[in-house]
Amino acid sequence: DIAPGARTYNGPITVNGNVRIVARARNPQHTARTGPDNPPLRSIWSGVVAETFVVTPIPLRITEVMYHPEGDGPESDLQEEDFEFLELENTGDAPVDLAGFALEGTVDFAFTANTPSRVVPSGGRLLLVGNTNAFASRYPGIGPVAGAFNGSLNNDSGRLALFGRLREPVFDFRYAQEWSAEADGTGPSLALREEAPGPLPPGDVASWRASSAWGGSPGEADPAPVRLDSVLVEGVLRIRLTGTPGRSYGLQERAELATGGWRTADTRVAGPDGAVEFTIVPAAGMRLYRALLP
Repeated sequence: DIAPGARTYNGPITVNGNVRIVARARNPQHTARTGPDNPPLRSIWSGVVAETFVVTPIPLRITEVMYHPEGDGPESDLQEEDFEFLELENTGDAPVDLAGFALEGTVDFAFTANTPSRVVPSGGRLLLVGNTNAFASRYPGIGPVAGAFNGSLNNDSGRLALFGRLREPVFDFRYAQEWSAEADGTGPSLALREEAPGPLPPGDVASWRASSAWGGSPGEADPAPVRLDSVLVEGVLRIRLTGTPGRSYGLQERAELATGGWRTADTRVAGPDGAVEFTIVPAAGMRLYRALLP
């Protein structure tokens, strides 16, 4: 029967906030048959059709994806995937309570009323990790951490999607290892190219870059990349950058990007003006260099 408090539809319905509409069609004259020699079934209600209508978009974005971290070496009991993490940021003017939200795709996580730090303040960040103990060992004191997601992030590509409690789409995209060679197992994470209000669609490769620091920058904005300047004078390579006075900077090198590991080539402390200069006598063949932020 029709519910006693039901109203007859007389025209368009005004929606003043995010809402999930669930609808059925009712036909008192409808009779369904299941096949020859089977009794007819009385089915006056159709199946459910549901749709979410968004009036106010949820001001959350994903700002960092550590999908292929470096491990702790062969002597460690931890695996590479234990150090994976995702970072969410609230770009709105009010706190966002994530109870009822769901992360889906390559990994999944259900936010509940018991999820730690589920309320993200304006401008705040929240982390989801592969293994809480491994994350704490590599990033001591960094947070807040909502918990560990189920599964692990694929090293080649994967889907990441977040939906609100009414199934509002917050983001839904696929990342790929081709987006950044440095973020594919060499230490850095995938970080938003610029963390400022504006169109930075997460499914666009142009929105991302390798993080400035080894291990990424969970819980805070990733620093702007350091610009390197180099000059070769009489067989000596001088690599310069501008950093923070008094801070220590490292230079690493490797022969090929696809194989082998990075090794420390030099370490320097920035001068009073922030200037840092590394002096290298290059070996024969190709060499790749990267600077490590303090």
